[in-house]
Amino acid sequence: MVEVFTGRTLLNKDGDFVDPEEALRNKVVGIYFSAGWCPPCRDFTPILCDFYTELVEEGEPPAQFEIVFVSSDKSSDDMVEYYHDMHGDWLALPWTDDYKHELKQRYKITAVPKLVIVKENGDVITDKGRKQIRDRGLACFRTWLDAAEIFQNFKAPGQNKSSTQDGLRTTAGTRGKQHEGTPADHRGAALSWNVTFFLTASASFMRLSIQDTGRQTGRGRYGVTERVRAHEQMSHI
Repeated sequence: MVEVFTGRTLLNKDGDFVDPEEALRNKVVGIYFSAGWCPPCRDFTPILCDFYTELVEEGEPPAQFEIVFVSSDKSSDDMVEYYHDMHGDWLALPWTDDYKHELKQRYKITAVPKLVIVKENGDVITDKGRKQIRDRGLACFRTWLDAAEIFQNFKAPGQNKSSTQDGLRTTAGTRGKQHEGTPADHRGAALSWNVTFFLTASASFMRLSIQDTGRQTGRGRYGVTERVRAHEQMSHI
């Protein structure tokens, strides 16, 4: 599991308590520092929802990826409202858990939004997750997966089901299955994955960019009407 959450309890969107050891095992984890009062956060969160949905909910098999929301909201009620209204189906650290202050100190969080991508041991892969998603779309996940040394027979969203390659090795995650094959099978599967993922990610990035443009002019799926400059602003905490 991600050691940074050892001994903690997380929440899901239904309000149920979740064991981090089970939920985060063999996964790349994005720690999302955010708040509902922050305009750039409200601008980026729907984009992160689209990214997460395509990787985890529409991927076959789902990507080895999870997000943990760490709130900078002013109250528990504010956090719950923001979490349920705008966030994806990922996890959250309870607002009452003061451990959030230790996390902000550990990862040097001085402003939100901030998406820190970490390995299982809590080491940072990148603290520029927000920028990478905006710049590269789904393609950045392949980089994170490689850096975390997690191998998966990941099928990019939109790939034809009949083209699944069975030779690519995967570690035993909660959603993955073990596959065996020859080295040649592995290389062929990996090449096929990289080509398909690149094409699909490029198309998805174009779609996200179009959605992003819509949000800049007030046409986003959540009706966000922030100014264009809010995209690059950070709200200090």
